[in-house]
Amino acid sequence: PQVYAAAPPEGELSDWVLKDDKARCMKIVPPRTRGAQHARLKYRTLGKEKLGTLLEVELLTGRKHQIRLQLSEIGCSILGDRK
Repeated sequence: PQVYAAAPPEGELSDWVLKDDKARCMKIVPPRTRGAQHARLKYRTLGKEKLGTLLEVELLTGRKHQIRLQLSEIGCSILGDRK
């Protein structure tokens, strides 16, 4: 994943996620949205590589598609992820 310069080399992400049945996907929503679940993870940069940045991720909760959702929210897409 590529972490933008504005993102610190390590940190904790805290978001609210909701399953959107109509769109058949999960999405990040404002806090206290009806039906949303709290999602938390910690990340740490392990190094920079030719194709991006290598991260270590520790899940603090276990929500569906949590890693992909939260990292994309900070502009850090996952290399090779088709969703």
